[in-house]
Amino acid sequence: MKVLAINGSPNKAGNTFLALSVVGKELTDAGIDFEVLHIGNKLIHGCTACYSCGKNQDEKCIYDEPCCQHNFRGSYQLIPVFDVQAASSWNQTFWKRAA
Repeated sequence: MKVLAINGSPNKAGNTFLALSVVGKELTDAGIDFEVLHIGNKLIHGCTACYSCGKNQDEKCIYDEPCCQHNFRGSYQLIPVFDVQAASSWNQTFWKRAA
């Protein structure tokens, strides 16, 4: 099993990251693959209805962004973590585009 933690906090090395590090250590000690994807300070474009994702064989967006670079189609368990104050429109856009 693989676990992917989505860190939506704008502070890359803040309390959210520290909490994820504790969880990650426990999971890796149990033999589970763990990875953190930090999106908190990334610019994530909304959909522009260009339909390139449908034309591309890999069905990926043409924008070079974290949600487009990561392959979520694997056997991942997801842990989304966002600061309440940082639950902005780009966090919502990330989840829409990652689906």
